[in-house]
Amino acid sequence: MLYKKDGKYKLTLSHRFDFEVGNITKVILNGLYKMGHERSEIGEIYWHERMGAVDYLMNHTIFSKYLRTQRVSSYKIIKYEKDAQIYMTKLGYTENNQIKITDTGEIVVKGELISGIFTTQERRLLSEMLTKSNVIFTYDEVADILWKDKADEKFSLYAIAKVIENIRTKLRAQGLRSDTIRTIRGCGYYLQF
Repeated sequence: MLYKKDGKYKLTLSHRFDFEVGNITKVILNGLYKMGHERSEIGEIYWHERMGAVDYLMNHTIFSKYLRTQRVSSYKIIKYEKDAQIYMTKLGYTENNQIKITDTGEIVVKGELISGIFTTQERRLLSEMLTKSNVIFTYDEVADILWKDKADEKFSLYAIAKVIENIRTKLRAQGLRSDTIRTIRGCGYYLQF
C-alpha cells in the first residue's frame, strides 16, 4: 500500500507464501509508478496504464531473467475467498447471508426490505448479482444489465464504477461489509456473502 505522510511516501507490502518472490518487485514497481504519476485511478483507465508499464518491465527487462511473477486467475481468487469464508464460519464468524432477494424480486438486508433505497439501475444490477452470487460479472455484462440495448452507446468504466460505488455505500449504510461487492481488476465484479 502506498500512502503519503508528512510529505513523504511510505510503501508497505505483505507477501503471500503461495505467490512467487517476483511479486514483491512488482509491488515496488507499482509504488514507484504511482509516486511518479500522482493522479486518481477512478474508472481504472490509469490502472490499466500502470499495470501495462509494470508488466512490461517485469517481462521485457532484466527483471524477467531473475524474477518470475504469476498471474492469479479470477477463479483462484474466488476459490481463496470461498476457502476463507469456510474457515471463518468454522471459527464462528459468519454473517448468515444477511442480504437476499425474495421470490418477488425485493432486496432484503437483515430481514428488512431495502429495495426502495436503490435507483432503478442499482436495483437491477444488485438483483442480478444476488441471483448469481460468487459469479464474476464482466464489465460488458454489467453494462448490458445497466443500459440494456444501449450498452454500446453508454458504456463507460467510470459510470460502472460509480454505480458499484453507490451500491456499496448503500449496503454499508445497512450494516454490511464494504467488500460485499468485490472488484476483480481487469475483469469485473462479483457479489460475495
